[in-house]
Amino acid sequence: MEDRLRELEIKITYQDQLLETLNQVIIEQGKEIEGLRKQVALLADRLQAAAETEEPANDPPPHY
Repeated sequence: MEDRLRELEIKITYQDQLLETLNQVIIEQGKEIEGLRKQVALLADRLQAAAETEEPANDPPPHY
């Protein structure tokens, strides 16, 4: 009985460590996702600004 209890305590300890590791991974991924969202928003703003200032490229040349 004492051996079973010790094994369960060891398993719980490993599970607690794994849970903490996974929690840290999730926190880091959340930070990375937030950074990527900011980059996408910045690129979308740049693309929109470029589209507003760009002249149409499909116009025929003046000599037609």
